[in-house]
Amino acid sequence: MESSKISIITVTYNSELFLKGYFESIAENIRGSSEFQVEVLIYDAGSSDNTVKIINDFKKSNGYIKLIEGKNIGFAAANNILAKECGGDYLFILNPDTKLDKECLHDIWKDKQRDNAILAPKQVYFDGIYLNNGVGMDIFGYPYGKSGKKVFYADGAAIFIKKSIFFDLGMFDNDYFMFQEDIDLSWRAHLVGIPITKVPEAIVWHFSGGSVGGGAIKGGKLKTNYFRRYLGERNIMMNLLKNYSLPNLLWILPINFLINIAEIILFLLLLKPGVAWQYIKAYCWILVNFKDIIDKRRKIQETRIVSDGEIMQRMYWGSSKLKILLKAGVPKFK
Repeated sequence: MESSKISIITVTYNSELFLKGYFESIAENIRGSSEFQVEVLIYDAGSSDNTVKIINDFKKSNGYIKLIEGKNIGFAAANNILAKECGGDYLFILNPDTKLDKECLHDIWKDKQRDNAILAPKQVYFDGIYLNNGVGMDIFGYPYGKSGKKVFYADGAAIFIKKSIFFDLGMFDNDYFMFQEDIDLSWRAHLVGIPITKVPEAIVWHFSGGSVGGGAIKGGKLKTNYFRRYLGERNIMMNLLKNYSLPNLLWILPINFLINIAEIILFLLLLKPGVAWQYIKAYCWILVNFKDIIDKRRKIQETRIVSDGEIMQRMYWGSSKLKILLKAGVPKFK
């Protein structure tokens, strides 16, 4: 008999400002529901604020909350630990700077695709502005803003997935630490015929950037930081190397390299050598870890059943970076 338990898994790091809303919204979803059981598993990555105290305070009066305290091993690895520890048959990977709308779990649970797809709820900023309902991606592996008609991946702030599918896909790749691991997971799902499905009725309110600042266009300007740029570029290259077939990799990689060279030159001309250095660091990491990446690639390509031709129809053929540059100008780094 199939379990009807949802395991909400969350990684926290200095998340004290958001936890009250997070826990209260989960409690409101659980209250009076007989459709499913819920447990909440949290991995705290060494917070230095009151995060752990707040979690323990809520834990005292809510027996469904479990806390694991550990080191900052990254979003990907910490979620993998939580997935192994949880008791439900379904995972709801959720950021701590989120709040569930009062019917969110009910709307996800009633979706008929929950057993054979990755579900992407609708995300909305705390101020009510639409964020995403699944996200698009260009052919160079870069997020393509709001999803529009083409949804390529479920944003990592709110992913609903059957636990057996998560394990069959190999979970998140620990080497990503954070950023783009959600793209990698969804790309590997596409390769074996598992769809990414929007659930617009299920609403998740998301502050965005609660633990690691930046990463979104606010006030018409893209704000980011060195850490995001380094890991973002590094992990995008890993996505390309692991998931494209060889014929497409042979023309995608050189173009992506030229785009990166153009970015490096731009930031040097703008007297931002620190930003340019993040690209060089990313390429150095890829070279040092190239053998491990190719080993992962080999396993992925051996199990794929869907061609690049079909998968690339779900991508945008323009450059998302160029689109953002024209819309928001040069990113502001802090």
